[in-house]
Formats: sequence, structure tokens, C-alpha cells
Amino acid sequence: MSKTIVQIGIIIVGFIFVSSFLIGYILMNNTNTDSISVEIVTKSINSCPENFAWFVVNISSNLPQKIPEIFISTNVSIELESKIWTQTTPSVFEVFLFPNQSHIGQTIQLKVTVGKISDIAILNVWDWGDSEQTQAYEKLAPFINYFAQNKTHFNINATTLWELSCNDAGLLIVEHYLFKSEMWELELSWHVMIPPYDWVHVYLRPRVEIKPIWGGTIESWNLSSSKVIETTPPDQIFRPQ
Repeated sequence: MSKTIVQIGIIIVGFIFVSSFLIGYILMNNTNTDSISVEIVTKSINSCPENFAWFVVNISSNLPQKIPEIFISTNVSIELESKIWTQTTPSVFEVFLFPNQSHIGQTIQLKVTVGKISDIAILNVWDWGDSEQTQAYEKLAPFINYFAQNKTHFNINATTLWELSCNDAGLLIVEHYLFKSEMWELELSWHVMIPPYDWVHVYLRPRVEIKPIWGGTIESWNLSSSKVIETTPPDQIFRPQ
């Protein structure tokens, strides 16, 4: 074998090695950034002062990977909190905005950026009150009892602590309230009508997941009072728009 052939062989092997390294590097970087998907599930929410606006963000990728640093920004100054449920994809990221009286009439833009990928949603703050919190807790009670007796794996019972927010500010024929516990989102709604049309609906979402996993209804609050019937959960969370 001549010296020239040996040199050509070395060059070819070196070229293959360098090419493989570059391709691997490019694929690795694409996996870590470009392949990540960031979706704020509800792009627009209506709320009012003294309530929390709960944004749920779905962070996913083609393959499980570590989530890059997450940045949150708003176009106005507003109190906020956030929660990431796992450090690798897929994961649920939650952002809570807390409007006050100074935000009435404003449209607040929320931007969530993960690596190089961003998504945007808005919060409209209206001067609408919610005066039915007592009713909301009353209508929640039969569902909590049902979970404690029939869905013990949920670990929801009378000792579970809930934070309450109006989930549909305004005067509507259907009232909506959102309950937040350490591990759960519970959305409760009821039809402001006379029997037998005064139903009560609930869905339940583990905060670590994107979609509700349980649905239930009381067909008529004043006729059946506490009889809970399991139903198919909705495909997505409810937020007023």
C-alpha cells in the first residue's frame, strides 16, 4: 500500500469523524431548544380585582429533556407567582397573576419564554365583583364528601385546603368558580335557574397534568341536593374569555 493511499484513507476517516461530531452537536442543540413546544392553554382570560388569574402552560418536546430556564414577563407591573411541576419535559408550568383595583380596564400581556420559544396570553381586568362565594362553598361540599367516600385515591377530603377565585367575572346565567389546592384544580359551575334546571357541574384536574381527569354533576341542586353523578370530564380547562 503506497504512502499516498494511506494518507487519503486517514483524510477520509478524519472527515467522517468530524462530520459525525458536527451532526451530533447540531442534533443535540436542536433537541435542547428548537424541539421544545410552549403553549399557554388559554390565550385570553377575564378576571377582576382580588381574584387570581390562573394560566396553565404545556411544555413538551419530541423526546424527554431538561427544561431550559423559564422567563416570565408582563407589560405592566402586577403581582405574580409560578410553579413548574417537573424539570424535564413534558411538564405543566402554571402562572398566577393577581390583579388589583389599579388594573381595572387594563389588558395585561403575559409572555412565557422557555429557551428560545415563547407564547403570549392576555388578561382582561374588569370592574366586576363576585358575591356568591358562600354558595360556591356550599355547592362544593357534596363533591368533597363524594371524593372522600368514593375516590379515596384522590386524597381529597374535609381537611383539604382550597383557595377560591371567581372564574367568570360578570353577570351571567351560569356562575363559575375556581378552587385551587396544593395538588388539584377544581372548577365548579351552576345554572342560576329554578328546579329541575338548577344543575351543578364540577371538573377536577391534577395540577401536574394538562387536562381534567374527572367530571361530576348534581342534576338539580334543590331537588336532589347532594346526589353526585359521575360524567365524562371536559377535554380542556375552563377560563372565561
